[in-house]
Amino acid sequence: MHTHTAPVELSQRVILLKSVFARLFVVLLMLLAILLFVLTVTNFNHGKREFLELPILYLCLFTGIVGGFLGITYRLPRISNTNLQLLSSSWFALCVSPISGGFFALVLYLLFVAGMVQGPLFPTFQNSEYANSKTFSSFLDTPLATYQDMAKIIFWSFVAGYSERFVQNLIVRVTEKSSETETPRKTTVSETVSENTEK
Repeated sequence: MHTHTAPVELSQRVILLKSVFARLFVVLLMLLAILLFVLTVTNFNHGKREFLELPILYLCLFTGIVGGFLGITYRLPRISNTNLQLLSSSWFALCVSPISGGFFALVLYLLFVAGMVQGPLFPTFQNSEYANSKTFSSFLDTPLATYQDMAKIIFWSFVAGYSERFVQNLIVRVTEKSSETETPRKTTVSETVSENTEK
């Protein structure tokens, strides 16, 4: 009896992994369809906007979701059979990580725009006529300083989704600094990276 236990458990785990991977593929197709829809609507509502031009906030959201998707895919081989059974039977449980990744990417975007997180590895935004604007559409299109900053914000949005602990540690550090002084001190890149490496 015991000699057949391990092969049976391994076979069940393989079946569960295949089921979860298939569901993740469906979720990825849904994300791509949503992105195509958003691009189409954006192009339709703004005649002068290029088809591939997307507000930075939306770009951060989608990149964070993709990061969360790839993060859970990378962790699947180490997940227990109980959690695999949950993921293979619940679409909601399967989408928690990608949705959380998108949310954390938005939080990170807010910290960048507010200037609460700064450093040579983090993106910066340029001063423009939108600086004093209070409209939500201007907030969505807060311009970046250079193309290098665009690459930086895409990278960090992916990191926010892929490694949720990164933004969590960043939030803890910002709140700790704000409780020490009346005016929150800007968090530097060295402090953020060192905090995550220690964890």
